Amino acid sequence: MSTEELVLIDTRSEPQALPTERLVPFKKIVNRILDTASPDDFKLQDEWQADTGGPVFAGLKFSSEESWLREFLIRFRANTWMFSGESASVLHNVIDRYKEGDRKAEENLHAVRNFFRDHFERMIQFLPEKFIYQPPLVGGEAGFKHQKYIINFDVVAYQERVALLFDYGVLQSFERKERSVYLEIGSGYGALASYFRRTFPSATIVLVDLPYSLTMAAFYFLLQEPREEFLLVGKDGTLKPSAVNLLLPSSFINIASQSVDLAVNTLSMAEMPQSTVSFYCKELTRLLSDRGVFFEQNADNRHLKFGNFGYVPPIVSQFFNRRCQYQRTNFRGAASLWYTS
Repeated sequence: MSTEELVLIDTRSEPQALPTERLVPFKKIVNRILDTASPDDFKLQDEWQADTGGPVFAGLKFSSEESWLREFLIRFRANTWMFSGESASVLHNVIDRYKEGDRKAEENLHAVRNFFRDHFERMIQFLPEKFIYQPPLVGGEAGFKHQKYIINFDVVAYQERVALLFDYGVLQSFERKERSVYLEIGSGYGALASYFRRTFPSATIVLVDLPYSLTMAAFYFLLQEPREEFLLVGKDGTLKPSAVNLLLPSSFINIASQSVDLAVNTLSMAEMPQSTVSFYCKELTRLLSDRGVFFEQNADNRHLKFGNFGYVPPIVSQFFNRRCQYQRTNFRGAASLWYTS
């Protein structure tokens, strides 16, 4: 067992921690997104399958009802399992066992902490402080205290993406341009997008995702910023500068050409039908600015013989002229930068 002291961070709280007035923007955003979604958007959502088979959101119905919202938000990070596996809920479970005196749970926590610590330290070497990924301590976030940082599975995964973008100068270029536009396809619960908002406050953030996924990302932003003015649920493709723009797939085609500086997809394209990946890539070649780039990191899912799981690079290469592939072994799959020129 490691001799380093085990320090845990666990932000789970009781339901009364979210009073009625605090829930008002959450109620509004649920209704706005679900009312804007088209039948095609919900069809795409139903086509998203878990790697165990069956629709990811089967049995889950979002609501603006107060008691549902309160319970969902307090355990928000455990409810994001579909985007990062069950890492948060599993960690919560082990922490609870450890607090009850389970010796095996303590050993597991030390081993897991050491694994995350070693990966995290390797990734942040030589990085400026602003490019070190740290999650906001909201929604039941949990992890291990390491020096001045919190680390867990998702922190390591998102730190890897930030480090890769830094290594190839993408973040530096993004920072130099005034009012850069960041667009993420399949933004999940909004972890990477919220990092970009915190790090580049003048940037325009665009999230494109399925109705329920987009709602969860909106929740994550509202847990950090308890006001709704900075969130725009778009339909006509008009982007609000320096705000977080939430777009459903049916609205994606309405974004103005050559308006995006950095487009991102992580993990989800390898779970989409080939026709959907082609649709997004074709649109990205129209949306990216002259110096714009597309960063994608996806696992090779060809071994999964059901659903829409597959391999992304051969599809993307049909639409982009140049690829810069990261050569090192990555924590969460092969990563590439794609250029149109």
